[in-house]
Order: sequence, then C-alpha cells, then structure tokens
Amino acid sequence: MTIIKVQHHDRILGMIIPTLFAVALVCAFVLVVFYNRLVNATHAAAGLNDRLRAIEAETTELRDKLFAATGSAELEALAGKRGLVKEKDPEYLPVDQSWLLASH
Repeated sequence: MTIIKVQHHDRILGMIIPTLFAVALVCAFVLVVFYNRLVNATHAAAGLNDRLRAIEAETTELRDKLFAATGSAELEALAGKRGLVKEKDPEYLPVDQSWLLASH
C-alpha cells in the first residue's frame, strides 16, 4: 500500500509565491505613480522657472526705464522747466538726537 504524504512546505510555498507576486505588482504600481508625480512636478517647476525669467527680464526693462527717466540730466531739465534752482548750501531739518538712539 502506498501512502501519499502531503508536503507541508508545498502549501506554504503555494501561498508565499502568489503573495510575493501581488506585493511586487503593488510596489511596481506605486513606483509608477510616484514617478508620474515627479515628472509632473518637474514640468511645473520648469514652467515656473520660465515665468520667473520672463518677470526678471520685465523688471530689468522697467528698472532701466526708471533710471533713464530719473537720471541727473533729466531731473535737472525738469527742475529748470519748473523754475527750481539748485541750492549750493542746503539747510536740512534738525533731528532730535534722543530718538536716534531709540531706532537702534
């Protein structure tokens, strides 16, 4: 008579292999999702970087226009048109010295 013994380790292996395969599939899916988010964040950062460079260029142009409009020659011409005279010995407002120490 033949006695067939069921191998206990075969049942355990039969449960472990599908479980490990399912875990590997879940891990692969999670990695794909994280990679997708990383790529989206990289594209968003690149777009913001381009926008920042455009704003910096616009700021530089505006600053150049402001400096050109407020240059010493332009201001002297504007003062001459308004009848203003450059004072050679200006008198400034006195500053109370007690308040000077309070600002430090």
